[in-house]
Amino acid sequence: MIAFLFPGQGSQQPGMGRDLAEAFAPARLLFEEVDDALSTHLSRLMFEGPESELMLTENAQPALLAARCYHRQEPLCKPTPGLTVRAK
Repeated sequence: MIAFLFPGQGSQQPGMGRDLAEAFAPARLLFEEVDDALSTHLSRLMFEGPESELMLTENAQPALLAARCYHRQEPLCKPTPGLTVRAK
């Protein structure tokens, strides 16, 4: 039997991704790209919290995707022509 496990909402926590960003330039760049694309400081929220704000779906979902993108280097995480991301 083979099982595939993926982090889901509820697995986010303040500090997520911070060690990666401090240790690896490509990770820093990815988090900067996410911040730019969302016109927000999601990486700061990921690294520092507060947890109550990080737990909100509108923050938790992109935070988990950003962390997963760096770990997996997935094609899903590459820019898609014609796709527009808008901050609320």
